Amino acid sequence: MRFKKYNLVLVVIMMVYCVGCTDQGLFDEHYDTLSSGEVVDNNVMEKLSGVENCSNFYNALVTYKFDTLLTKNFPVTVFAPVNAEFDLANIAEEDHVRTLNNHILYGKFFTSDLTERKKMLSEKYLNFAGNGTDVLVDNSIHSIAEQSNIQGSNGIVHVVEDVVPYKKNVYQYLNANSEFFQRYFELQIDSVMDKDNSPWTGEFNEDGMKVYDTIWVERNHFLSDVVDLTNEQNEYTVIAANSEIFNSYFEENVVKYFGTMDAIPDATISSVMENVVGTSVFPEKYVYDELPDQLFSVLYTEVDIDKDAITDRDLELSNGVLHSTTALELDKSSFLTTNKIVFGTDVIKNRTVDVQVSDPNISLRWDVTKYLIYNTVKGDIGEWIQFPLNDMLKTTYDVYFGTGTSYGSQMVQMSFHRVDEEGNVEETPFHTFEPYEGAKTVNEKHFGEVTFEAFGNYMIRFTYMEDPPSTPKSYSMRMKTLKLIPQE
Repeated sequence: MRFKKYNLVLVVIMMVYCVGCTDQGLFDEHYDTLSSGEVVDNNVMEKLSGVENCSNFYNALVTYKFDTLLTKNFPVTVFAPVNAEFDLANIAEEDHVRTLNNHILYGKFFTSDLTERKKMLSEKYLNFAGNGTDVLVDNSIHSIAEQSNIQGSNGIVHVVEDVVPYKKNVYQYLNANSEFFQRYFELQIDSVMDKDNSPWTGEFNEDGMKVYDTIWVERNHFLSDVVDLTNEQNEYTVIAANSEIFNSYFEENVVKYFGTMDAIPDATISSVMENVVGTSVFPEKYVYDELPDQLFSVLYTEVDIDKDAITDRDLELSNGVLHSTTALELDKSSFLTTNKIVFGTDVIKNRTVDVQVSDPNISLRWDVTKYLIYNTVKGDIGEWIQFPLNDMLKTTYDVYFGTGTSYGSQMVQMSFHRVDEEGNVEETPFHTFEPYEGAKTVNEKHFGEVTFEAFGNYMIRFTYMEDPPSTPKSYSMRMKTLKLIPQE
């Protein structure tokens, strides 16, 4: 099989020339032509070099190799901010190329042509309102009339009074807001067959299906199948805590149960963060003054809007608006769950729980009344049966236990043991309960609580502690249910 990945950036190993130059398909499809095409005289780079009050912008274009694009015979329109407002030092380095792309438009447009929303090389849409002498960019930035409509052989230059800011879309904002969002979105990436580019080999498999020389491409399940938060033509409202508040809250309310971020299982990240997205992102754009009391999220969850908790409002995103809030509540039910074993069904009938016994010759059987019966030969002190407790959280659990019928009784102790990374069980328990009379506690009973000091795998063991108080009919432990319920 052949494997292929599609990059979103045109050039990665080489110097980045023009991130996002995919407008109208031209630059993405013909990049080789662009980089090797002939330089034309009187091009827009030459025009810009003669505009003294835009030298900072011109030098930035040169630094990032935009002359490779802007000197060739391809039509472009450039909006050049004046030196007093443009300084790369005031822009995050990761946004340098994005910002430069946000000042370039494919096609030649005089101010009189700029009368509607257009897509920049940054892949962001900007609103234009132009006339015969100047143009309003992004609803707020004016061009300088006497320095508009500067015509070069391959395009037009308009000098503008300010920088046209690069705005993140909803997906970019959430992804940059926290490592928890980053990991959640990464978990949504899978590989799918590129049907258009996977040729049929001419053969069939044993089921009569065509065999393809499969080419795989990466796909983000969330963006493809749930909601495309990168779509620059849609509009959304985000009501979310800022990065500092969110990260601190997540550390205190999720990470603490696992010890570290890396220890959190992927399934937990997915379920928790899906709940966050489902209560933070809403279709349609609502500025603060227009926010209703309830909204349905992009995941169809009805959310009450606490406007009093909103601290910063109306931050413009490229496809929506953001309101920062201090009202943050995570649903812990996806990971603060009860660890439960129904011994008869789980252990014997379905074998979903691994069982270890001190003597492999001792039998286990499933009673018709759904009890696990651990028959011993003579009830020797020290004989035990144990069960794994996997992915226990770093917290305190209440322990409930129910035995089988009161048929033969012997003193048994419940104990908890650590398990190392190799799966070895520590013989010395870190917690024990007082011995109980094996088959006398018929109904489920609260035995007490146990605290796990670290997230991980443990073992619960039931051990004969002493001879029975009277001659029993049978040496056996009878078990019905075990529940470990988080106290929180």
